[in-house]
Amino acid sequence: MKTCVFDLDHTLLFRPYDNYDDITQDLNLNNLLSKIKSPKYLFTNATYKHADITLKNLNIFHLFEMIFSRDTINLMKPDFNAFNHVHQRIKFNNVSLFSEYSNNQDILFFDDRLENLETAKKFNWTTIYIGNESNIPDYVDHEFYNIYQAIDYFVNHLNIY
Repeated sequence: MKTCVFDLDHTLLFRPYDNYDDITQDLNLNNLLSKIKSPKYLFTNATYKHADITLKNLNIFHLFEMIFSRDTINLMKPDFNAFNHVHQRIKFNNVSLFSEYSNNQDILFFDDRLENLETAKKFNWTTIYIGNESNIPDYVDHEFYNIYQAIDYFVNHLNIY
């Protein structure tokens, strides 16, 4: 079983907004995320309050196990220690997923910032870039223009659940 870790702004929330009233329910995103039966976490440099409001407005809050934010772990991406904290918490929460035979590529990490993906790769996470950068480094395992394409690919082609 895979574990999915998502960034928030410019990854899950791929559209511009001026205030929270502009962030509305995203049925397509809800449907795609609901197809992933494995644990899902949010790892953002935003505050917990921002993540909470945004996920609730998108109507996807209920799909996440935990939110890691700059004020809940007091560290920010791409800091190695931030990733280490998240990595250890995910392993603790999913002990059955991390046997002595499993590897860290059981964690799929979706983010729009290459420097964040570079740090994630140091933990041997599968790195998924969301955006339109033209020069993608070798540490990026997959790239997609938007989160919808990425989730659809992993659900339908790699059968993550």
